[in-house]
Amino acid sequence: MSEKLPENKIENMDSGIEIIENLTDNALSEISTIENEVATEDFKALEDLDLKATIEKPGAITVVIKNKEKNIFGFVIALPNDEVYEELHSDDPDFISDPSRLYVYDIAIGNKNRSLANFINLTKALIKEARARNFKILSMHTRTSEGLSSILQKRYHAKKLRTLDDWQGYKEPFDYLEMEI
Repeated sequence: MSEKLPENKIENMDSGIEIIENLTDNALSEISTIENEVATEDFKALEDLDLKATIEKPGAITVVIKNKEKNIFGFVIALPNDEVYEELHSDDPDFISDPSRLYVYDIAIGNKNRSLANFINLTKALIKEARARNFKILSMHTRTSEGLSSILQKRYHAKKLRTLDDWQGYKEPFDYLEMEI
């Protein structure tokens, strides 16, 4: 990333960023609520058991953003590429199993709190934690329809390596991006 973001600045002062070290039932419930809130007919929510298993995988990084009442309103879950290789390789044959790469597996911000500032705060915290754990690359499959791929490429110089026309049956294109961290 060429643009350095202040690692301790939280743009919405009513919120806080936290790395989930030990998943509580309450945190899982709040994450699940957000997952279900942003789900659509084409983008189904992960079930609670799948969310729990993903968050508790070895090497997983889960970052949450909370409001002033300490309720979670957004999250990002990232896993080492080698932890998701078997799941993703059949849909993206060029996806590689590399333990120095961290894959953004799931990200969601509740509808009434969705903003670029909240997205940036989650991303900054994820990158800071990823660096601390010696990851070198942040990778992701990103929808092109909402403009996130374009933002990541322009603002953070993420490299688009390919576009998949129908990523995992979602019937829309996704870009595969990598960012040096």
